[in-house]
Formats: sequence, C-alpha cells, structure tokens
Amino acid sequence: MRGDPQQALASCNQLAEIAKAAGNPAMETLLAHDLGMGKFMAGEFDEAIEHFDRALNARKRTSFEQTLKVHTADVQIVDTAMRCWALVLKSPDEALVRQELDEAVAAARDEEHDFSRCFALNILATAHQPISDTHTILQRVEMGLTISNQHKFSYWNAWSAIIGGWAKARSGNPAEGISEIRSGF
Repeated sequence: MRGDPQQALASCNQLAEIAKAAGNPAMETLLAHDLGMGKFMAGEFDEAIEHFDRALNARKRTSFEQTLKVHTADVQIVDTAMRCWALVLKSPDEALVRQELDEAVAAARDEEHDFSRCFALNILATAHQPISDTHTILQRVEMGLTISNQHKFSYWNAWSAIIGGWAKARSGNPAEGISEIRSGF
C-alpha cells in the first residue's frame, strides 16, 4: 500500500479481475482482505469491517496452505484482529468491543503459524490503544515480541517497541517509553 489507500484500492480492482478469472477461493480471500486493509487505511471502518467479514467467509472455502500461497499470514486470524481494531476505532462503546477483542486474543494464542500469530497479537495490542488499556497493550506486545524475537520478525519488533513504548509513557514512565518508541523507529 505504501501509505496510499487510494493506490491500494486501485490495485484491488486489478486483483479483482485476476481473482474472478482464476475462480480461486484463496484469491477471493486475499481480495476481500486487501479491500478491507485499503478501506481501513482510508478511515472507512464500516466498509473495512464488511470486507474483513467477506474475507473471513471466503477463508472458510479454502485451506490455510492455499492462503499462504498468496499471502504471508493466515487471513483468518489477521482479519479477525483487523476487524477488532476497526471496531474499536469506530465504536466508543468499550464493553461492546472488549468481548470481540478477548475472543480474538484467544484465537491468536491458538494460532499455530508463528508469523500470523505475531501479526495478530501486535494488531490486537494496537487495538487497545484507543481505549488506553496500557496493561493489556503491554501484555499483547510481550506475547508478540516473544515470537518476533525468536524468528527475527524485525517489522513486528519495531511495531512492538513503538506501541509498547507508548503504553509505558502513558502509564507513567515517559522516559523509558520515549526511548522505546525511538528504538522502534
């Protein structure tokens, strides 16, 4: 996406043609996922949630192995996490979203594919940021860091440092938090 949601959505239109011609459920899953990500980045959270739901439904018609041929992570757990993040950003009702967040974390913990689990846990940590749940953010970040350190997922190490640093600064340790944020950058 390179930070350009409109370009990402244009790329999705091209992918839609490919997915339609291929008749491949994994490609349909990826298309719905990419549309969800594009809409999320554009701040269109209701539409993002609709596309994440489509991806989750399409994922039921394909295997984990097939999705890994077209994406680096399992869309099932990633889009569950992204759906939660979008829900948090669009809904100020913490009670409404907390149950979905808890269910998504339980699913992420059970995920066997390390990159997918790390991806989801970091997104779920970030989803707690708008509700200022610093304790939960730090727990999720630690879980994600354990995996990313083991496999050297440098992107997720950086993400964890930034989100974890924010949580530390927000919870009363600004010097350590700012240092951690800087290390993430």
